[in-house]
Amino acid sequence: MAYRVETTRQAELEMLETFLWRSENLSAEAAAQWYNSVMDELYSLEEMPRRCGFAPENEHFVQEIRQLLYGKRGSQYRILFSISGETVWILHVLHSSHDTLRP
Repeated sequence: MAYRVETTRQAELEMLETFLWRSENLSAEAAAQWYNSVMDELYSLEEMPRRCGFAPENEHFVQEIRQLLYGKRGSQYRILFSISGETVWILHVLHSSHDTLRP
């Protein structure tokens, strides 16, 4: 079964902030590479999104929250998402150093 992947406005803003930070502090090429790779990861959730485990946030919300880890140690991001019917909703794209989200 193929799922549709949709991003929330919050996730889009977080990706934009990271892109801009990488562009200013690393390079435009590094920022573009990061963004393209993250998008590939997001769209990998079209197939078998339940392969990803529950996020630490899952215990604090009624809605099921899963996470897909992207990147290498020191530069790893957590892609937080939920599944509703045939849609995977990307809720957040956060650096792994970010605190666990609470309601």
